[in-house]
Amino acid sequence: MMIMNGVLMIAYHYPPAHVSSGVQRTLKFSRYLLNHGWHPAVLTVWNAAHPTVSPSQLGEIPDEITVKRSWCLDSARHLSIQGRHFRALGIPDRWATWILPGVLNGFHLIKSRRAKVIWSTYPIASAHMIGFALHKLTGLPWVADMRDPMTDVGYPASQIQRQTFLWVEKHISKSASRVIFTTEGARKDMCERYPGLPESRTTVIPNGYDELNFAEVEAQLPLGDREPRNRLTLLHSGVIYPHERDPSALFHALAKMQAEGHVSQGSFELILRGTAHDSHVSGLANEYGIDDLVSIRPNIPYCDALREMLAVDALVVMQAETCNAQIPAKVYEYLRAQKPVVGLCSHHSDTGKLLHDNAVPYVSPLDDADAIYSNLLNLISHLRANQAYVVPLDSARKYSREALTKHLADVLGEVSS
Repeated sequence: MMIMNGVLMIAYHYPPAHVSSGVQRTLKFSRYLLNHGWHPAVLTVWNAAHPTVSPSQLGEIPDEITVKRSWCLDSARHLSIQGRHFRALGIPDRWATWILPGVLNGFHLIKSRRAKVIWSTYPIASAHMIGFALHKLTGLPWVADMRDPMTDVGYPASQIQRQTFLWVEKHISKSASRVIFTTEGARKDMCERYPGLPESRTTVIPNGYDELNFAEVEAQLPLGDREPRNRLTLLHSGVIYPHERDPSALFHALAKMQAEGHVSQGSFELILRGTAHDSHVSGLANEYGIDDLVSIRPNIPYCDALREMLAVDALVVMQAETCNAQIPAKVYEYLRAQKPVVGLCSHHSDTGKLLHDNAVPYVSPLDDADAIYSNLLNLISHLRANQAYVVPLDSARKYSREALTKHLADVLGEVSS
């Protein structure tokens, strides 16, 4: 019989939270750690803290996992007056109210579940503050899952919040037994800024995809190869940040293609799913005169989003130069979906390097309309000839969540020994 070790996992995003694919990281780690000798207890927030929730993935949480949902308010939604709230209530983030109850509940979980390691994850900084406090209270080793950089030039814009984030980073660099990043660029960035953090205390565990989710979705698809359609459909699945994922150059390229007769409403569609900035994106599409080519659609449950990826002709990822040390989690799902991937990102970014390492030919800078125009014409020509490049399945499977969880289990074993 496998001996199970306890680990406390602190994460703001956990089902039924219905946000970007980032929620999958903690969910899948907690699920698959059970296969590697670790018994997770998850500390998260109560459902009211999330702007949107969905029960669609609650069934993926194994019964063996203890989930404690701490009291938490979103200061921007629950503590505002006429749309305004005190800035101090949003430090280090809008959910700072769960820090004290989180520490109390986390301490109880550590004792009751006999945890040997504390793991906390970004992009909610207050989760790391809870992890740091519990590390100091208990003396247990602390693994800080940074994912992406917390700070950058001019980010956060608020000086108070920026100073708080820098404080959190500094204590992570000094106190965490291991710091985990999703990209090499993020690891390099933090090691350069904090020389006291040696590379030996850092690890890169990228985001990935869940083979079980894809198997479930693929089992529901019609058998047989789909015949090429006259109307080609491209999909961007997820948030479109106005600056970090500005679609202006893409829209410019599409407008030029439409004017020259390469695409039309009857032959081409770009689906933008769950942008979180629908009015901004819709305004841009109207400005470039391509409303009839662009379809802006609302969020859908996770498995439905995967099903949509499998149904379209090609998948689009967007990432600005300011995010060169980040790789959107959906890219790994794109690779597994076995569809051509269009990378609108710097060739030197971590996203660009990932695509180049997998021989993806359709990569161009997000702000270069001419390069995007040429790449899209190339892709469309390949699609119509049924010759578009798709990353081999064996290469994509390197990024399965189950395989990546083995890496995390090894890290937990190293720091707890």
